[in-house]
Amino acid sequence: MANLIDTDCFKFNEQKIFAALRQTLRPDQASETQNIIECKDDMLFVWNSVDCHVLCFNWRAANARSDENIKYQVLLPSSPQNYVIDKIIASYEGSYLALSGRRGVSILELPRRYGPNGTYSEGRDTIICRSHNLDDRLFTTNIQLEVLQVRWHPASPKDSHLLVLLSNNSIRVYDEEVLSHVWRVGPLPTAKPPTVSNVPFLNILGDTAVDFDFAPPRVLTPGRDTQGFNNYTLVESTMTTVSRVQWPLVILRGNGTLYVLTIGIETSKPQLQGPLSVYPATDDNYGFDSCSIVVLPSLPATIILCESTGKIHHALLMDNEEEQEVVNEIDASLCVYPCQYSVHVLETVTLELGILAKKLQSSSSCPIYLKRDLTDESRYFAYHNTGLHAITVNFVRDLQQFVDSEDSNIESTNMLGMSSRAEYLVCTKAVDSSKTNSVLGFTQIQSPSGILLLLASGQVVSLSLITDPGFLREPQLKLKDKGTDPKHLPNSEFEMYIRSILSAEKLQPILKLNTSTEPSPKESIGLLMNAIEILREKYFPRLSKARMEIDKRVKHLQVLKEQQKQEITQLQKEKDEIRAKAERLAELYEDVSDKQQILFKRVQEVVRLATLKTPDSTQRENEFQKQIERVNALTKTLGSNILIAKKKMEKQNIQVDQFKKENSKKKIVLQPKVEKTIMELLSELHDDIREQTEQIVRFKEHLNMS
Repeated sequence: MANLIDTDCFKFNEQKIFAALRQTLRPDQASETQNIIECKDDMLFVWNSVDCHVLCFNWRAANARSDENIKYQVLLPSSPQNYVIDKIIASYEGSYLALSGRRGVSILELPRRYGPNGTYSEGRDTIICRSHNLDDRLFTTNIQLEVLQVRWHPASPKDSHLLVLLSNNSIRVYDEEVLSHVWRVGPLPTAKPPTVSNVPFLNILGDTAVDFDFAPPRVLTPGRDTQGFNNYTLVESTMTTVSRVQWPLVILRGNGTLYVLTIGIETSKPQLQGPLSVYPATDDNYGFDSCSIVVLPSLPATIILCESTGKIHHALLMDNEEEQEVVNEIDASLCVYPCQYSVHVLETVTLELGILAKKLQSSSSCPIYLKRDLTDESRYFAYHNTGLHAITVNFVRDLQQFVDSEDSNIESTNMLGMSSRAEYLVCTKAVDSSKTNSVLGFTQIQSPSGILLLLASGQVVSLSLITDPGFLREPQLKLKDKGTDPKHLPNSEFEMYIRSILSAEKLQPILKLNTSTEPSPKESIGLLMNAIEILREKYFPRLSKARMEIDKRVKHLQVLKEQQKQEITQLQKEKDEIRAKAERLAELYEDVSDKQQILFKRVQEVVRLATLKTPDSTQRENEFQKQIERVNALTKTLGSNILIAKKKMEKQNIQVDQFKKENSKKKIVLQPKVEKTIMELLSELHDDIREQTEQIVRFKEHLNMS
């Protein structure tokens, strides 16, 4: 399958920067895993160990302009390093670059970006950058002192605070070149007599801190106990300025024990808490040869513990409900306080370290380095001398959905039922006796999302990433949820079912072996036998099972076909019968329709004759109409008389008013007889008007006039 996969999706092998880097690489000299490549936003940094400078170029511009070959720039440190650099780390804001080796650490200040393609200092080919070698004298006077881990502080105000873990169980905090704090994380190691060994006792016993990582921050409210875990809450966007942010620093020792150092930017003497209680307890404390740790920013925080044998333990960092008050005093300057955290291991994943025979897989070991995924908090990467793994922790996403869900009745019993998935992406070692094509660098790029792997042979592997792992597991979950017989699945779902059978549980990695020497016959036959064993045990049974399911499906479809043929024959007979009945019904319908037309015509004739034989009704209507006309004429006459009477009354009223005005000053005295006569006339006139009005009202009521 590997030959069908494009191992350089972003075409980095064609870039000049890697062509120049390949000229300085010596595959036989690079035997240990390094990380001399780093990506920050759109800038890619590579350390040139021969010329002792940093190569950088804008990979996003190069990816967008496939027809052009974007040139790279050289960042030359102002202070040379007197140690071998095996790791470079960019700060969170991209202002600094940490150059780390076993015997020293240096900070390189990156220049300002301006010019075409977002380059440094207008795209000059070589730029001298200010650099600071941290505590050179300390490493010169202590020949046993080594740098074990280097990490930038995520809450540095100036993006300049660097934490360095040394082999003397101390973490030194630098603000650029200035030493800010020295934190003790364990007892000081003591060396054996020089005639025996130069390795400190604590390294042999596994009591030396080998790695550390930051857990999600907490907020400490002033006025509360500064050491109580229950006084902390997760940092929120609504955090007030009076709250103080504390970062739990999870420290891993070589024997698998965990400690916590709760720190801030200005913390001078933090309290070391531990060892953390691990549940469920085991005899080996989940590894006597621990080498790396990474904390995933979930809720609660997920801790990834890695052993050099390939075992990786996934655990949750929880509150410790048991109160402990015992303080263990290591020496005058170090006390170990009771820890308010506990670790609950949920699962263990075993990685394949090369394509080895089964009898050799348990005995193989090498240092493994972990790096979290920047695009998916439930995924992280493990790179080592035998290649690269991508591990997806499924319960992180399930826990997040459980926390975000508002449904209180959601089932939590199957939340942790889906195990994590480890994919072997790139393999650099075929058999146990072959030479290793060491990993010299691993980094992740974004927009578009992908990974970049640099090998000792000069090969560059760049692969695209799926940012949502839910796309990979949704088809399998749908099939599991249905729980139906494959015989009754639709064609599309049956095809998906066959694909799920043929899909391998573990993908075969891309082989990138050391091509400097030809493999021996023993190595070739071992690789061939291993491939045959994989085909026999993993692929042939799947093909046989898929064939059996397809045969069952074919037999089931054949039975369905015969049954459908019989049903089609029966339906054809019923169709002929229905057609014959339809023809008979059509004939009956035509006969009934003809008879209906005849009856309709006869009814029309009867109605016509009946109408002709009823003349009285017309005469009565004429008489009623004449009567209405007479009443209407009378009504009009009465209306005109009323109008005339109203006019007379108005005229008389006017005359009366005038008479009153004229005779207002003189008093006319009528004789009683005259006055009586006038009153009688007015009374008669009033009665006539009232009778006429009542008569008009009666006419209107009789004629139904409004």
